[in-house]
Amino acid sequence: MNSMNERGFLLGEETIKIIIAVICIVGLIALVVGVYNNFSRNKEMEYAKASLDNLMNQINIQNTEVDIYNPNNWFISSFPQKDSGGNSILPKSCSSVGWKSCLCIYKLSNALKLNVAESVEKEGVCRQSDFEVVGTIYPTSTVIGGISPSLSGIYINNPPLALSIDYSAKKITDASGKTEFRTGGNNG
Repeated sequence: MNSMNERGFLLGEETIKIIIAVICIVGLIALVVGVYNNFSRNKEMEYAKASLDNLMNQINIQNTEVDIYNPNNWFISSFPQKDSGGNSILPKSCSSVGWKSCLCIYKLSNALKLNVAESVEKEGVCRQSDFEVVGTIYPTSTVIGGISPSLSGIYINNPPLALSIDYSAKKITDASGKTEFRTGGNNG
């Protein structure tokens, strides 16, 4: 009888060791995935900063065309924008430093697509500018409090994206004329 108790005890002990090992492996996998996602997000944000800095430098030296190479599946827009209720949309990263207008490159989160300014705050970068980004206007189908936001900008898809800069009109457009601005799909 003692030998049966010892086998049961050893089996229970081995089971506990296996469970602890599995928990440790799952924890390590979660840690690696978290570090990778954070690195990837930081890399995209660095790309957005570099692309916006490049655009601003090209504007300063008055080039009429500039290529944006990164980040893919992000957006470039000018602010302020108006929603369908006539309310002005200006990200806090612009208004908090006293800017009346700005250019932003940001990832439009599907969870925040009704509030572009929040998407810019979550994953975006802005620079002060009085240039307007002219792109397709996408009216969202969801209405909150009687207001349906409409978004104007250029979708950075399969870069490089060639942008034309019109200094007399202070407008930035997609040089290919194939501007697409959408809020669905794999961009959030």
